Amino acid sequence: MKKILFIIPLLLITFALNAQETQPKKGFISISIGPSFPLGDFASSDIGNTDAGFANNGLSINLINFGYLFSENFGITAMLNGSAFPFDADNGNEPIWSYGTLLVGPLFSTPLDKEKADLDLRFMVGTLTAILDPDNGNEEQEGSAGAINIGAGIRYHLSDKISLATGLDYISSNPEFEVNGNDFNQSVASLNLTFGISFRLN
Repeated sequence: MKKILFIIPLLLITFALNAQETQPKKGFISISIGPSFPLGDFASSDIGNTDAGFANNGLSINLINFGYLFSENFGITAMLNGSAFPFDADNGNEPIWSYGTLLVGPLFSTPLDKEKADLDLRFMVGTLTAILDPDNGNEEQEGSAGAINIGAGIRYHLSDKISLATGLDYISSNPEFEVNGNDFNQSVASLNLTFGISFRLN
């Protein structure tokens, strides 16, 4: 009888621990980095194009990529991103385009490969602030506007706590700048391919 009384609590504790380990993870926080490819007018170096941004391929960092599911497949996501691009200039200087975004929106997530990975689809809106550093002693030019992000990512789970993360995001905005009292808009668009690590949350 004493053995049975000892075994039953032990079995209950074991079952509870296993149930906790297999509880599905509802959230994640990722950090990732990778190349960023300017698109459209932002990448144009055509002197005849008044909207040309002269941006070369650069680097993108997702400082925070957060997601949380309210149901099996749907939730919310947010991203804090920064990207930088060399300016296509041949004047002895090294100008730099950079932008930062704060974005939020809906998240759709579905498991892959017997739940060893998750596919995330996201659409976000927010703000983008772009800066052009002319690298010639003149003042930096700064502009901001609303932005959109359409992206997808895969999180491959290494353990119950950590995943490898990869993402592909299209970011677009049209920030307004003021130079010498004159206002103008510069199209800013890029495709960001990032790789990093994701921490799984209950």
